[in-house]
Parts: sequence; C-alpha cells; structure tokens
Amino acid sequence: MSEILTLSRPEIEALLQIEDGFEPVKDAYIAVTDGRCDLPPVGYLGFPDAKGDCHIKYGHIIGDPVFVIKIATGFYDNPSKGLPSSNGVMLALSAQTGEIMAILQDEGYLTDLRTGIGAALATEAGCRSDAQRVGVVGTGIQARIQIRCLNALMPDAGFVFSVWGRSREKMNHLAQDLAAHQISVT
Repeated sequence: MSEILTLSRPEIEALLQIEDGFEPVKDAYIAVTDGRCDLPPVGYLGFPDAKGDCHIKYGHIIGDPVFVIKIATGFYDNPSKGLPSSNGVMLALSAQTGEIMAILQDEGYLTDLRTGIGAALATEAGCRSDAQRVGVVGTGIQARIQIRCLNALMPDAGFVFSVWGRSREKMNHLAQDLAAHQISVT
C-alpha cells in the first residue's frame, strides 16, 4: 500500500482555486445526466438527542480510476458550543484496487464549493445576456460562495449583487468578506 495523501481544509483551500472547479463539476453533471455514474442511495444516521445527522454519499463516474465516499455531518446546536454546525471528510479510493488514495479533511468546504459552482453554472446557462443584477437571499456560507463562484465564472458580466438577509450584522460581515475578493454587494 502506498502512502495516503491527507489534506486539511486550509491545504485544500490553498491548492484549489474556484476556477479549477468549473469544468470538473460541469463534466460530472453531464456524466450524471448521461447515466454514466454509479450513485447509490444516500446513507443516513440520525442523532435526535444531539440535533444532528450524518449523511454518507458515494459515487463513481464509470471508467474513472477513482471513486469517492463523502461523510457529511450537521449538528445544529454546535454554534452555541463554538463549533461549526457542519463538518465532513471525503475519501478518494482506487476503482481498480480499492486502496485509499487520499483523505480530504475538507470540513464540508468541497461540498459548499461544488454547490456554489453548480449554482454559478446554472445561472450562466439560464440568465439573460443583458442581465446586470443578481439577487441573493441570505448571508451565510452559500451566499458567499455562490457570489464568488458566479463572479469568477462570469467576471466580464459586471453583476451587481443585491443581497437580502435578516441580520444587518451578518450582512456587514458578508460585505466585508466579499470586499476582500474585490466584490461589492448592495
């Protein structure tokens, strides 16, 4: 057995740029649509006493040398304990030998990024060519990532991002975070 590559979330974020994800996510969506994926039903474990759950997802694009198993958790009282509400890890395994090739301790980042990239691709496919404004509801992680992904996918569109959120404080944090990426929101 060869050495297993193990990457933490900060290492993944440093190695993977948003732009790196557009083609692989698009190709994966096309593979699903074409029926070229083995996607068994989602595994589920519930922890009602802890207000939490765990989802186990796995898939393989038929013919690819690697398949992935993802474990994603949500424990919704965690923020009151100073912990994130979601977490996760992905295992990349050889489709020829079953050996673990990589452990990606992404803490849910890759799922969030894939969701943001998917939203950006869908927006690009469905928006009018003269669109100037994008409405975003919410100020959480998906607002941040979806705005960043759409801005990266369509930088020449010059979109104005109009965000609505329930909390002025969270809106201000979102605006500050996006300003670090040269993106302004109203």
